[in-house]
Amino acid sequence: MKQRILDLVRERRHVSFAELERHLGADMAGDGCATLGGNDSVVLWSGVNDAFAGAVSDLLQSGAVRLVPTSWLTYAADGALLDLPLVKGRYCYKRPHWLPAVLDLPA
Repeated sequence: MKQRILDLVRERRHVSFAELERHLGADMAGDGCATLGGNDSVVLWSGVNDAFAGAVSDLLQSGAVRLVPTSWLTYAADGALLDLPLVKGRYCYKRPHWLPAVLDLPA
């Protein structure tokens, strides 16, 4: 899973989770969420399995990819949005909020 994600990021750059969903399909499907680090209230994408969330987390922690915040319009263009309030800043949210972001190669 990690290698497939990394290959896609290397090939396309600035890859949204909606784009990953289109390419990985059922391999990433589940009932969980990919969240930001230790903050379960900041959601990167939902409807994913543990293997996908773990692969993304490992790639981010190893520095193989980086997370770049983006506009929700990126996801609108990709045809998929989450029905959650948007992250507005570095707050400790009590309820889930969506951080639209893309995966890219390190600078």
